[in-house]
Amino acid sequence: MKYCVSGRQPYSVLKQADEVKVAYRDRDRIMDFIEQIPDKSIVLEMDNQIVPIEKKTWEMYQEKFANFCVAISNLHMARDLNEAGIKWYWAFPITTYYELRWIAAMKPCYIMLGAPLCFELDKVQRATKIPLRLVPNLAVPSYLTHMDTEPHFSGPW
Repeated sequence: MKYCVSGRQPYSVLKQADEVKVAYRDRDRIMDFIEQIPDKSIVLEMDNQIVPIEKKTWEMYQEKFANFCVAISNLHMARDLNEAGIKWYWAFPITTYYELRWIAAMKPCYIMLGAPLCFELDKVQRATKIPLRLVPNLAVPSYLTHMDTEPHFSGPW
C-alpha cells in the first residue's frame, strides 16, 4: 500500500509520502519538488478541464520523478496523452466490467477500482493486466472483536 498526500502539505509530510497529488492549479510547485522530493511519484490532477498538453514539461517530469502521471477527469485527453507518451489514468473509480473494458482499451497506466469490483481483484487483474489503484477503508480492529489485531480492507471509499 502506498501513502499518498496532497501537494499542499508541508515538506515534512511530503517527504514521508510515496506519492504526491498536485492539483493542476498548483502545477508550478512541481518544479520545487524536483529538488525537494525527486524520489516520489507525482500525480497531476486535471480537475475536469481540458488544457493543451504541456508535452515537453510533462516529459521532463517523467524523467525527473520516480513516477509521473496525469489523473484525468475528461476522457477527451486520453488520446492526446497516449500520443505524447504521457502516462495517465481515469480519476474516478470504475465500478462495472463495462467501464473496466472501455477504460482499459484506452491504455491507462492504472485502473482505479470502486465497489463491487474491488472485491474481485484477481478477476479484474486477469482481465486487464493493468496495475490497479484503490482507496481502501480500513476496518479498525478494536471495533471488530472477531478479527485479529491487523487492520483489514473493508471496501473502497
